[in-house]
Amino acid sequence: MKEIVCDFIFDYTPDHERPSIDHINQWLVRSGFTDVRLVEKKRKQVADLSFVDSVFNLTKAQGIVVFLSGELSIRNPRLMDYSILLTESSSPRHYQTRRVISRYKDPLLLKLSKRQARKTRFCSFIHDKDVSHRSAFVQKLQKYKQVDCPGACLNNMEPVGPSREEKIEFISRSRFTIAIENTAYPGYLTEKIFDALEAGSVPIYYGDPHAARYVNPKAFIDLRDFPTMEAAIDYILKVDKDPALYESYQKAEPFPENSTLYDDSEENLTLFYKTIFDSVGKSGFINSRFVRFYRFLYRFLYRELFKANYCISTLSMPDGISLAPQGAPMYKLLLHRRVWLHGLPHIFLAWFRKRFL
Repeated sequence: MKEIVCDFIFDYTPDHERPSIDHINQWLVRSGFTDVRLVEKKRKQVADLSFVDSVFNLTKAQGIVVFLSGELSIRNPRLMDYSILLTESSSPRHYQTRRVISRYKDPLLLKLSKRQARKTRFCSFIHDKDVSHRSAFVQKLQKYKQVDCPGACLNNMEPVGPSREEKIEFISRSRFTIAIENTAYPGYLTEKIFDALEAGSVPIYYGDPHAARYVNPKAFIDLRDFPTMEAAIDYILKVDKDPALYESYQKAEPFPENSTLYDDSEENLTLFYKTIFDSVGKSGFINSRFVRFYRFLYRFLYRELFKANYCISTLSMPDGISLAPQGAPMYKLLLHRRVWLHGLPHIFLAWFRKRFL
């Protein structure tokens, strides 16, 4: 039996979501990996395989490096030997997982579990994390009608209990639910829109540009369909006042017939792990001097790039949903000091990636 020394270097993954050696070995046996067994790395031992959830852990990783996260923690899987993420990628070394929404494995269950509670609230927003573009939209919508915010972000009422069941029960009494992702990236589709659908509340969504591949576009309001925030809010208020239009969203099937939501099969994941295990002992991607240098630059400049991304997102949301004052000239964005200060390193890294990787 082949023993693989494995190291888990996790900083951001909650303890209850972190994989353990015992659980992985049990899964390996169930999946037919009878000739492979993982062994936890001991002190001063060199790892054959490292799982990481942050670019800051790259310098600690040894052997084959696998990036594993349920969040959008990195947008460039090329930094790793392999990656298992929510996001999309054409790389054969990347696996797109749907672990975060695994509770919705059967679309029929989601359809039948829709809550039919009496709608006594206009809109709900339950978030603890303050994300600039999401908070800006909620504040804009609040100027027209009350948005109930029991979370830490924009809190304006008593908090809802900590369980997911209590959260679903709360939003089931709202006609609409804000389901805006932390960031907009292909494949980054989390539980936000699905919780609203299960609760029978119409999701107001912004995030994955390919969301319609997985969820019926007639079942949610996509902010990408509108040129400005004002236009989106006008439409939301129109839906709220038109019973027939609102009911069309509520009664729409949550998933289209051609939904690819369930392509994340156990068989596909097993084949991907087989590829990873077969590569152990061979020369890993991490040994490339260009990649090592690129990783060093990425780690060193990561915080600055994050600040640049935050700075730009506070000025304008992608695809025309403007967060800047209406009619703000483009030159103001181009002359913004932090865009250039933090954007230039990003441009250099993009050039380096295309030139050497």
